[in-house]
Amino acid sequence: MFETDDDDFNPSSSKNLFSIFNNVSSPDDNASLSYKAPKQPKSNDLVDSEKAKQENQSSIVLAKVINLWKSELGTNKLVGKHIVAVIGNSTQKLYEMILYKEKTNILIRQILNDSFNLYKYPKNFIGFYDSSNFFWSLSFANEEDCENFIKEASKQNCQVIDKCTENKLVKEPELVQIQNDVPLALNENSEDSKTKTDILSRITKMGQPILPKSTFERKINTEPSDSETESSYSDSKIVKPTAVPRKLKKVQSQIQSKTFSNSVHPDNTALSPFITNNAQMLPNHNQMMLHHPGLMVSQPVPDYSVNNFLIAQNTELKTNISEINMKLNSLLSNQNVVGQNTDDSKELKSTVKCLKLKIENLSSDLEKATRECTQLRKEYKEKCEELALEQIKNNESQSLNTEIGYLKQCLAEREKDIDLLKLELKGKTDVIESQQLRLNESEKYYEENRIYKENVSVQIEELEKKLEEANTKLLEQDEHCRKIETELKNKSVQNESLNHIDYNQIVKETMNDAFTDIMEHFNENEKYSFIDIQKIVLKKLKQASLTLINQINENSLH
Repeated sequence: MFETDDDDFNPSSSKNLFSIFNNVSSPDDNASLSYKAPKQPKSNDLVDSEKAKQENQSSIVLAKVINLWKSELGTNKLVGKHIVAVIGNSTQKLYEMILYKEKTNILIRQILNDSFNLYKYPKNFIGFYDSSNFFWSLSFANEEDCENFIKEASKQNCQVIDKCTENKLVKEPELVQIQNDVPLALNENSEDSKTKTDILSRITKMGQPILPKSTFERKINTEPSDSETESSYSDSKIVKPTAVPRKLKKVQSQIQSKTFSNSVHPDNTALSPFITNNAQMLPNHNQMMLHHPGLMVSQPVPDYSVNNFLIAQNTELKTNISEINMKLNSLLSNQNVVGQNTDDSKELKSTVKCLKLKIENLSSDLEKATRECTQLRKEYKEKCEELALEQIKNNESQSLNTEIGYLKQCLAEREKDIDLLKLELKGKTDVIESQQLRLNESEKYYEENRIYKENVSVQIEELEKKLEEANTKLLEQDEHCRKIETELKNKSVQNESLNHIDYNQIVKETMNDAFTDIMEHFNENEKYSFIDIQKIVLKKLKQASLTLINQINENSLH
């Protein structure tokens, strides 16, 4: 009777406990032992509720990475990098400003309306008071992000008070230890940010709420109600087992042989038949989402990983146990009515014990899988922290590389300016040298002209003296000529009677010709020395005298 004890614990192809009652049912079986859960009628209100849920969804209007400062005891302390976002519902016309570091860690949530004041300070600082009357300061990365945030706040009738012209209220705070648990990196000009924006818009259109509460605050009731379960079994009859087990052995569950990962299973058919039949998926709020820490999403995407699988198996197990209990109760009641013997009840009790042992085995498997899931979560968190540190280092190195590139560009521009200034200085130096040479030549020429002028002035003085002497000699010659002329006149008068020749006329003409030749020989534009003048005058006078003598001789001969 007890030779086939271990057959009850052999794994079957089915994933539920229906394999225990694996006998084929016949139409003659007792139909009172079967149970079917009542079906819930589908309500048309589900469509309306989904539409209302979509209308109540909030969408992201603006999200910027900022440095957050908090004013405590008169000093500003740096809290660290956070994300400031403006979310709202255009249908309800309700907009909020939120400050958060992670999706599940919202620091400040403030409704934007006309009673909310923002204070604008220099260097892209914006301050405000929260509901607890604490003063916070937001430091934006650039002026464009600051202006976009102010523009969105102004659209919601927020009062923006400009403090740029007044004394700076928010001074540059001293650096306090920055909390860098999770890095925030949001570059709106990169391709990744566009992809993230598309994902956010798609999630928003699907009706997921924006920024849900912490997943650790929610509790999931995995107990299904009678209306949520539907029996997938046909009518069956409990048949007396062939053997009652003496001892029960635990077998290794198939769950332990599976390798679980944190990836998302896109195929829902990989889960148990219970989920497929009921067309429902229990949400897993304890499962951590795999997304970029700087990206704010609407709601965690359904995750069909280890935890969901275990919850589904647990739910299926409880459902099957409840069905078995109901069938056993029905069977016991029928046995009491018909008065079956005690052997059948013992066999049923042994079957129940087998089932309880199987339940214990499955519970232990569930605990092991839960521990594995906890360990995987811990490892995932450590990996996220390592990735965050690496991302911080990468961001710092990228910023340093950008700054180095900018400084190199500035240095290259300065070197170009220096080269241009050197060329200009060289040109100026060449001009100065040429001007200096010209100045030296001018000084030399001036000195030569001065010496030449002195020499010329000396020569002029000498020539003037010679000219005076020549003039005196010329006067003497004139006087001598007059004397000769008078003598000749006297002689001509004496000889007039003898010769009727007009010598006076000959002398006049000869002397006039001589003086004319003398005057024509001198040029007004030229300078002559006294000796040259004397030579010319004497030469012309000699010629005139000879001409006069020749004419007189000729006339006398005639």
